[in-house]
Amino acid sequence: MNFLKKILCAIGGILFLGIGYADGVREQLGNDSAVLASYDRMVGALEGKVSKEEMKTIDQAIAFASKMHVGDKRKDKNTVPYLCYPIDVTYDLVAVGGVYDSQALVAAILHDTMRKGDANTLKQIEAEFGPQVAALVKELGEYPISAKEKKQQDLISHASKEDPVIVEIQLANLLYNLKELKQAPPKGWSKEQKDKYVEWTQTLLKKLPKANPALEQAVADSAQEYWK
Repeated sequence: MNFLKKILCAIGGILFLGIGYADGVREQLGNDSAVLASYDRMVGALEGKVSKEEMKTIDQAIAFASKMHVGDKRKDKNTVPYLCYPIDVTYDLVAVGGVYDSQALVAAILHDTMRKGDANTLKQIEAEFGPQVAALVKELGEYPISAKEKKQQDLISHASKEDPVIVEIQLANLLYNLKELKQAPPKGWSKEQKDKYVEWTQTLLKKLPKANPALEQAVADSAQEYWK
């Protein structure tokens, strides 16, 4: 059975949308259906939008993120594998925001690796993906989208200074969190906590520089939908 699964994954990797996968990336993702579904959806959104070489780099970023997030789960009621989160954020960046720049997509995939990483992690990212990606990941790590009040205030204060690429990734991140908040909120969150998070999101949206009208509108709509 395992041998058959490997054959089917290999065939899928060759045939799926003609983009192709980096060597062994699907094996590294394991057999979790949620992760594979997120990955395949993201690849589908990238069909015809990136080169095979760019897709290979994106796959390398996913392999890197999978090692950093191994065993981690989201805090939502479904406790999905944490890796679904950066992949789905990247999907929204592509499908909603129309962002196809490979460096932006790689940074989105890696944006939360600093949560468990350190200076050496950043050096590894720079060595493998280049200084621009490392700089984006560093800033995203310093000013993350967070449920913690201190970090939220720090991001509000810093928001107007953010690079447009950073803003786009933050917007895709906010959109993911709002959808998760409605569909599968973090375990134990009260209505008051959820309300405060949405209020903070709406405040942040006003502070962020204009960078991607489609993502901005999607976040605004999703926040408004929450209150209905």
